[in-house]
Formats: sequence, C-alpha cells, structure tokens
Amino acid sequence: MRKNKLISIAMTTYNGEKYVVEQLQSFVTQTRQPDELVIVDDGSTDGTIDILNEFKNTAPFEVKIYINQANLGYTQNFNKAMQLCTNDLIFLSDQDDVWFPTKLEYMFNLSEEYSEKVLFMIDAALTDGILQDSGLIKQGQIKGLGLNESSFVMGCCVAVKKSYLDLILPIPKGFSGHDDWIVSIADMLDMRYVDSSIQQYYRIHGNNTSSFTANRLVKNNKWNIKEKFVSWLKFSRILTFNNIIQKKNYFIAPLEVLSKKQINHTVTDRALIRLKKDIEFLEKRLEIVKTKNIFERTAKALKLYFHRDYDSINGFKSCLGDIIRNR
Repeated sequence: MRKNKLISIAMTTYNGEKYVVEQLQSFVTQTRQPDELVIVDDGSTDGTIDILNEFKNTAPFEVKIYINQANLGYTQNFNKAMQLCTNDLIFLSDQDDVWFPTKLEYMFNLSEEYSEKVLFMIDAALTDGILQDSGLIKQGQIKGLGLNESSFVMGCCVAVKKSYLDLILPIPKGFSGHDDWIVSIADMLDMRYVDSSIQQYYRIHGNNTSSFTANRLVKNNKWNIKEKFVSWLKFSRILTFNNIIQKKNYFIAPLEVLSKKQINHTVTDRALIRLKKDIEFLEKRLEIVKTKNIFERTAKALKLYFHRDYDSINGFKSCLGDIIRNR
C-alpha cells in the first residue's frame, strides 16, 4: 500500500498558445512539484499542442497529454481530465493563469491539516492579460457584491481528493460548470475548506471574461445604487428560478448515491433533505411570480413569509421582490 500521498494536476487547453507557457512554467517552479500532470486538449487549431509536447519532453515530472477528436466543451473536458488523474489530491488548472511557487505545497498541507474535508480552495489575485496586478482579489470581489462564500466556486483555486471525485463523477451532460458541480456538492456536505491565502494570479482577458460581476478589474461595491438598479431592471425572476431549479435537480442523484455508499449517512441525508426543500420553495416562488393577479400574488407571497420560508433569503425584501416582479 502506498504511504506517501501523491499530487495530480488536471489541466484543460483549447487554443491557448498565448498564455499556456507561463502556466506550465509555474508548475515547474513549485516548491512541491506535482507527481503527474494530465492535460486534455479540446481540439486546438493553433500552436498549443506543439507547446504541450515540447513541455512534456523537458518537464521534471510525468506529463500525460490527451487530444479530443471531437470538441467536448469546457465542462465535459474538465470532467474527462479529472477522471484521468490517478493520484490522491487533484488540482484543477486553467491554461492562462500563473500559480505562485508555494501553491501546491500550501494546499497539500491544508488537505493534511483539515483531513475531514474533501475540497480545498485558496484565493487569487486578479490581473489583466499581461499579469498586471489590479490589487483586487476574487474573494474580496465576491464579498463586495454582498454575496456569501457559496458563490466562490472558481475551479482554478481548487484542490480536491480523488476519493471524493470517484463518488460524484462523471458530471451529467447538460450541467454547465465543472467547478460548480464539485464545489456545490462539497458545500452541501459541509466538506469544503476555504482559505484566504493568495496563491495564484487569475488572468482576466478578452477570451475568458465572464458575465459574473466578481470577475472584473473594477472594485465591487454592494452599495452602488445605480448598478444595483440596472441589475434589478434586467433581472428576470421566472428565468432565474427556472434555471436554479433545473440546476439543483441535477444534484439529487449524486447525493442519493453518496447516501447509499457512505457509512455515516447523517450529513448526506441532511443535505438531501435541505436540497429538496430548497427546490420545493423555489417552485412555490416561481408559482407566485407567474401569477398574473397582483392580489393573488401578494396573498401567496405573504403566506410563505408568515411561515418564515423567506427567513434564509433576505426575509421581507425577497418576499416583496416576488410580489412586484411579475416576469
């Protein structure tokens, strides 16, 4: 039986020749180097494959390169990369970031110290395309929006135990976001550990700019009234609730699998009950918003409010939003 725990990096690439060299080099300079680097390329048409093969020939650790014959897309490509990793602790890597030299060692030590957890996250400094530091950090941007830790799901900041991945993979087709999948389930089970240490650069450029407001180089401020009003005008409760319900339904199956496989069912069963209640509550809110008559809508919303169903989501503010936002 193997005594020493080993590290894998699961990396995906797609037309990444502009930035991938810097990220690969940051693996080499780690104070605790990986034991295995698994790269899955999703059909690059630029010089990415040549760069990867050249790196494989000189890397001081094992490098495995897989090239998809057909494009899988971002989520399923990472799904494949994670499943191909063979070691105990698996780090997820994008193609365009740069890791600090201490990242692997620091996060490996976290996994040892908090051994009851299955997924570990560190923070990232936000930079522009040429790695100019903006002075902003990802967790700070999330807090600046008034969001809680559950909104921090960035895969490139993750290290995860293979024993956990073996239980929750593969990611079902149709689900969007490999990081959302593995982080959300760990969160439901209270098995995620988030650390505030900054251990990498997260590069924000034209090809990876996300619609998520936390992924920008302008400081977020939850008291920005103008921005909140514009966001409120664009927000569709019907569309949002439908999307969240669909997403949450995906999680029922893996939690049921975990409940059957784990010796101690208490945590998993509690998470499953909470998930089903969340879905039921969202379905009731969706019914309210779809109700055309404002008096009927108000009666339904107030009924939920007085049953304290809104307590966990801003109370009367959310209740009022359901009443006045009929779309």
